[in-house]
Amino acid sequence: MDWARISWILWLAMLLCAVPIAAIELIRGRRPRESGPSRWYRRVIGGVVSVLGLGLLVSSLRTGPQTSMQDPYFALSQLIFTGYFLWYWIRLVLRSGRGRDKRNVTPPAA
Repeated sequence: MDWARISWILWLAMLLCAVPIAAIELIRGRRPRESGPSRWYRRVIGGVVSVLGLGLLVSSLRTGPQTSMQDPYFALSQLIFTGYFLWYWIRLVLRSGRGRDKRNVTPPAA
């Protein structure tokens, strides 16, 4: 099995999930669906992570899978990290769907 290609695809998917979270926090001052503003250090970390993540994404697309990605345990760890960031977006979509349903409920007739 080509573990390097699987790890590389999971790496790209993780970056595509994680970079927008950091960029949104940098621009808006808070993460999506959080009520209060983020602390200054979370915004700085968000800015650094979004720039670094974008650079890693472009670099990974240019170079392709690396030989160090051949280990199946590396693929498993990439699956865990990708699942974590993907689960964040799935939860966000599910919460926004429930919020829309609550707002569109018609009051009962008297």
